Amino acid sequence: MDKWRYNFDIINGPDNIVFVDASLSYFDIALGYHLEYNPNGILWKVNAAGTPAPQDSLNFEEQNRIIETATKQTVKEIAPQNLTQQDAQPGWCDPLQSMKVRGADVEIQKSNMFGWVRNDGSKLHQGIDFAAKTSTPTIAIRKGLILEIKDDPTSTTSYGSYVILQFEQAGKTYFALYAHLSKINVVSNQAVEAGQVLGLTGTSGNASGMEGEEQHLHFEIATTSSFGSGLDTRIDPMPFLNMNNGMQNLIPSGGAPTVRGPETTVASGSAPSNDSVPENLEPSEKIVSYLMDYERYKKFVYDAGDGKMTIGYGHVLLQGESYPNGISEEDARALLKKDLKDRYTAVSLDPFLTKYSIKLTQNQYDALVNFTYNVGEYIWDRPADDFKLKRLLIAGNFTDDDITEAMTRYVLVTNEKTGVSYRSGGVWRRRMDEADMFNKGIYDRNSTRAIPDGFE
Repeated sequence: MDKWRYNFDIINGPDNIVFVDASLSYFDIALGYHLEYNPNGILWKVNAAGTPAPQDSLNFEEQNRIIETATKQTVKEIAPQNLTQQDAQPGWCDPLQSMKVRGADVEIQKSNMFGWVRNDGSKLHQGIDFAAKTSTPTIAIRKGLILEIKDDPTSTTSYGSYVILQFEQAGKTYFALYAHLSKINVVSNQAVEAGQVLGLTGTSGNASGMEGEEQHLHFEIATTSSFGSGLDTRIDPMPFLNMNNGMQNLIPSGGAPTVRGPETTVASGSAPSNDSVPENLEPSEKIVSYLMDYERYKKFVYDAGDGKMTIGYGHVLLQGESYPNGISEEDARALLKKDLKDRYTAVSLDPFLTKYSIKLTQNQYDALVNFTYNVGEYIWDRPADDFKLKRLLIAGNFTDDDITEAMTRYVLVTNEKTGVSYRSGGVWRRRMDEADMFNKGIYDRNSTRAIPDGFE
């Protein structure tokens, strides 16, 4: 679709001579010219060295002049007054003047939030859908650069027409995507200010055919310019919205999901207050003592039952490690603390929590440390598609039962020597203890739980 076709026909119309595709004559061919699309999507004549014909080069310069003029004028014509919310942080705006998550009731609104929120947590949603009737102005949330546009309002697949805005926050680069648009009022590589109109909402892409309350703006935030698939490069947009007032009124009260703002926590059945969320969490002394009790001290190297050679309080020997004289209880405790800090949290747990800006209470963090220590330090590198606990934490929308069910999926033990796998009743009890720690702050080992059928 020609870049200017929908953006600038208000002023120019499609018949402006400088926007007409070039054609080749026999004489042009004899001179070595061929046709290519220029950056404005118009065919021009270029030679083997890539140099355009003189007239086509002049046309291109005139196209750029007209595009620049038309962009400014078109934005001015449709931009409503006072686009920057008065109560937002300086330099920030919401993507729409009126912000409400799409949906007639709370359950539908939950499914239009970010994360694994659809089909009972089995299907992801990569952004947030905000209610917006067709032709509602979409607004740059931050000063930045238009990285990419796709102007295809008749498309019935994926995003349809969209704009990607590149912007900076706290020294980091982010990318905001506005999808299902009906009109685009910016061009690639154009600098924009916060509050500037980028285009108008619509029903392009897979929003085709939506009417009334179904019409919406699909809005995403990513950490890389290549959005890719799944949630690996995407983060919850909520912290970037109305940065000063915490997104009140986005969704009605009464059962609406808790959302993470810049200073809020991961939602749970009983989410802690912001004051109770420590920054830069580390494994607590309580989880160290808990693991010492759970793992039991072993002075000499032993086989943990899964073929892994272990010593002290569950330390799995690394390649080249040996303890011919065993290890003292004091050294075993120090080794456990070192493992928790340098291995079982630093390798994948902490990077995962940081990547998705997930805030936890100390007991929630300790529960995940316990889980990671038992399951393996690389578990959080596993794709979210087949890791429900990871999906729940990213979405920030779960109940105590959700956490318990997700944790107790990891009860299969495989002996690395024999290759035999079985469902371990002891590991199931451990998962239940971890769930109690996460949900209720209980640091007790319950060895009297009745083990369900089918476990060994």
